[in-house]
Amino acid sequence: MDGDAISFGPFRLLAAQRVLLEGDKPVRLGSGAFDILAALVECPGEVVGKHQLLARAWPQTFVEESNLKIQVSALHLWRKPRGPGGRRE
Repeated sequence: MDGDAISFGPFRLLAAQRVLLEGDKPVRLGSGAFDILAALVECPGEVVGKHQLLARAWPQTFVEESNLKIQVSALHLWRKPRGPGGRRE
């Protein structure tokens, strides 16, 4: 396993390569969602505030708070198990 890999459930986050794997398959995430996920998994058991997440995902850029909600919602979809057809339920 890579030294910079963070494993959680069936996933491995390779921060340096900006890759999320589910098993051995890459998961497609936008850059904002990836940065938010990386910030969260790098601080297990800690509360990560919305301002920290916004600064991590969109440094030096003003974005509406709704963008954060959209990206977090997208991440929630990846936590759901796959159904019989391989789709997330």
